[in-house]
Amino acid sequence: MGRLTRFVGGLAALVLCVSGCGADPEVPATVDASAEDTSGAPVSSPLDGDWVSHLSLKQLTKNLTDAGQEKWADDFLAAEKITDDLTAVYTFDGDNFRVAYLNTDGSWQVGWKGPLDVGETTVELHDDFFQIIDTFAWSIDGNELSLTWESSDAKRLKGIPVEVIHDAYLSDPLVRTNCALNFDEPC
Repeated sequence: MGRLTRFVGGLAALVLCVSGCGADPEVPATVDASAEDTSGAPVSSPLDGDWVSHLSLKQLTKNLTDAGQEKWADDFLAAEKITDDLTAVYTFDGDNFRVAYLNTDGSWQVGWKGPLDVGETTVELHDDFFQIIDTFAWSIDGNELSLTWESSDAKRLKGIPVEVIHDAYLSDPLVRTNCALNFDEPC
């Protein structure tokens, strides 16, 4: 038997032993849960996926009134350039998020995006556009995601208190959807 043949045969035997030779088929393999994931793949969380919000002008104003922020309603609508009902899709994908708004012409526009940090009960959204971090408490009930604003490292955005913006957009739960994955059609 030649050297190359012996080498290949030995290598094959080594591979077989490493991949299961002598393993007890009744004992499941264990995985070290503390081992760091070095694959670079984003870690999934219960928030992962698309969540839709449909808000009328009336509902946006009601959300602010219910939160005691009614004096900001006109300024909020003007600063956000909202003149009609609003559909927004919140996408959480591993360690990133984006919020896309459906324009009146049927096109989608991403208006908020960046990295995120999901904790057991809170999520931090790192806004790439305004370089701020917002923290929300989150909970899921069936197919509804509630995000409750807790804090921000900014006081105002576009001249409006940050809390007012979040009270308007996120007083109602978001509903799980899969309609905006390609942004090809409205939800």
